[in-house]
Amino acid sequence: MSILVVFTFTLAIAIGLAAVLAVRAGNRLPRDHTASVRGFYAAAPDAVWTSISNPAQSASWRDDVKRVDMLPGENGRLVWKEVTGRGVTTYEMLSQVPMVSQVSRIADDTLPYGGQWEFLLTPRGAGTELLITERGFVKPAIMRLLARTVFSPTRSMEAYHRSLALHLGEQPQITTITDG
Repeated sequence: MSILVVFTFTLAIAIGLAAVLAVRAGNRLPRDHTASVRGFYAAAPDAVWTSISNPAQSASWRDDVKRVDMLPGENGRLVWKEVTGRGVTTYEMLSQVPMVSQVSRIADDTLPYGGQWEFLLTPRGAGTELLITERGFVKPAIMRLLARTVFSPTRSMEAYHRSLALHLGEQPQITTITDG
């Protein structure tokens, strides 16, 4: 046997073993997670609410959203598709209490992940505190491992806050409350 064949065989076994160990480690991690990120804005609650409550306009201020397509919803609920650099995701607005809160969820059960975002607005002096809480899940074990070790569970919420702050003409003031 040539050294190249032995090396290739050994490498294949090592990669296979690493994959098995990664899946086993991922299986030991919880499927569900909760994470929260808080942003503080000098803008009044009505300005923050106007920005976050209309998904159709979010592509005009969110850096990560290229396009939003509004879809027909059931029972008067808003349904939309966001086109980003990572793909297309369908969302549904579960509830909105004007100037107070809203809850949206990923409405595509074929994805390997899902969950919902809860937005809670609280007046702070003349400004606004916006708390976003993600209650999500990751189905495949290998993706759970990557989500815990490589990717930040708060990355999307932090990006949302940064984009909102810039849209409102402010510097982002973001605090991670819980991280997965």
